[in-house]
Amino acid sequence: ILGLRFSLQTVHLDRPAFKPDHGDRIRFGFTLSPPLDPNLPIDQIRTVDVTANVFNMHGRFVRNLFLGDTRLALSPASQERDSWDGRDEEGRIVPPGIYILRVVLEPNQSRFTRPMVVVR
Repeated sequence: ILGLRFSLQTVHLDRPAFKPDHGDRIRFGFTLSPPLDPNLPIDQIRTVDVTANVFNMHGRFVRNLFLGDTRLALSPASQERDSWDGRDEEGRIVPPGIYILRVVLEPNQSRFTRPMVVVR
């Protein structure tokens, strides 16, 4: 099996702002480059390890959403896992403000960031 180096092509949010104190979540997704061929057996089994974290605007860690999560490279996004409920590591709702979603293909092959806004 030939190794293939992937990079994050895009990371998108389902909306720019959300209200976690009303039970809202912000969902995100991502795509990889190069694209794979779903008809090739080798492309059907390729995997990537993905990490997603949230930081505040000062660069301080807020929460790990997942660490080194192994995903199929053909369809790496997961509607169930790729979201943030606006809570920190201790389970508290974060204060209103701008937060940064960081998605990384491990081992640090590619990273992408997107701002998110928590409102009340």
